[in-house]
Amino acid sequence: YNAGQRRVRRAPNLAYDTPIAAADGLRTADDTDMFNGAPDRYDWKLLGKKEIYIPYNNYKVSSPEVKYEELLKPGHLDPQYTRYELH
Repeated sequence: YNAGQRRVRRAPNLAYDTPIAAADGLRTADDTDMFNGAPDRYDWKLLGKKEIYIPYNNYKVSSPEVKYEELLKPGHLDPQYTRYELH
């Protein structure tokens, strides 16, 4: 519902480079998770492969039992709540 026009308006599809409404055009839908939409609209080029440590299965970080005071330390997250795996 658009209160200014007093009518229901159809929202645009959120994919590819659609501007996010609340961001005044400063963010697009594919800014959120690196890309958003079908891969056919992107030009992919594999530059090589290497193993790196990535944050993976960080369930403790988002646990409701963990308080911010426990999780946040000066300059970094408490390592006991983070998990990295070699991929």
